[in-house]
Amino acid sequence: MESDQSMENVWCKLKKLKLQLKDINGFMATYQQKSCLAREKLRIVQGQIQSHMLCQDLFNQEKELLLEIAKWSNIEGQAIRHKARATWVETGDGNTKYFHAQWKIRSSHNAITSIYTEDNVKLTDPKAIETELISVFSGLMGDYATEIPCLDYMVIRDGIYLTVQQQKELIREVTHEEITDDIKTMPKEKAPGVDEFPIEFFTKNWELLDDEIVQAVQQFFSTVSYSLMINGGLTHPLNAKRGIRQGDPMSPYFFVLAMEYLGRELNQLARNGNFNSHPRCRKLGSVHICFADDLLMYYRADILSVRLLNEAFMKFSKASGLQPNVDKSFLYIAGVATHTKEEILEEL
Repeated sequence: MESDQSMENVWCKLKKLKLQLKDINGFMATYQQKSCLAREKLRIVQGQIQSHMLCQDLFNQEKELLLEIAKWSNIEGQAIRHKARATWVETGDGNTKYFHAQWKIRSSHNAITSIYTEDNVKLTDPKAIETELISVFSGLMGDYATEIPCLDYMVIRDGIYLTVQQQKELIREVTHEEITDDIKTMPKEKAPGVDEFPIEFFTKNWELLDDEIVQAVQQFFSTVSYSLMINGGLTHPLNAKRGIRQGDPMSPYFFVLAMEYLGRELNQLARNGNFNSHPRCRKLGSVHICFADDLLMYYRADILSVRLLNEAFMKFSKASGLQPNVDKSFLYIAGVATHTKEEILEEL
């Protein structure tokens, strides 16, 4: 609630400011005319200077006009930059029959008309569907985990790892100075947010919004809530104590950390005397390759190696909570007898 109050204060201030900026916006809207007028005046003054080379007043006028042209040219450049960012919205969402026809088709395809509960009961009422989905996601993300899996200490130590001081640095609170520095160093050409104010406005008027924005950002990192989008509408927020949002910038880092743990576990497996690496990769000492979200594991096709690799992977699944997607997983076996293939499949 405190976080909502902080953001509401910021929003109210920006809303009041918008009304006061309307007059300024009307004045600035004629920047192209004012720039052209200043250039025309400069052309006339420079023509007069050719006839009166010793007139100081003309030189002063020329200097003032050059400054004015520079000012309006800068304004024009900023306006063009912001318009270029917003052009795709106007052209992409044109008010056309084709656009609305495609929107209706997508809406009908994406709509959730019915779901089944865990008891295999079919729900068709929109309110019942919403209640059931909120209940499911609240169970998934609304509470802390009752048990936290224990990682293998030896696997973590098998490579570079964080010191205690570095661990404390990662979990400390975000400071006022960090938030201020990050906002002031954000690229000035970034498109405005939903409040329609560019980042330049916040950096130049930081003294007016400092406290509310810093408080809202700090509370953002300590309070998390989710809203579900069902058939184009958002549900009321539900508090969450675990999980991350879809598209969260932290997601790739968590994935890399998980794959690093798996990689170290497989590297230990490669040093196991009972495990046989793939004949083409034995000299490299390599057991796996991870690229983006794809994982390729390879080894000699014998029962013992298959069993050891499967045990290592199941150990990783227990520690991380991640499970392989069987529908998206493939097994390639070559150069062995048919009965060996059957034994490997039974082992898996």
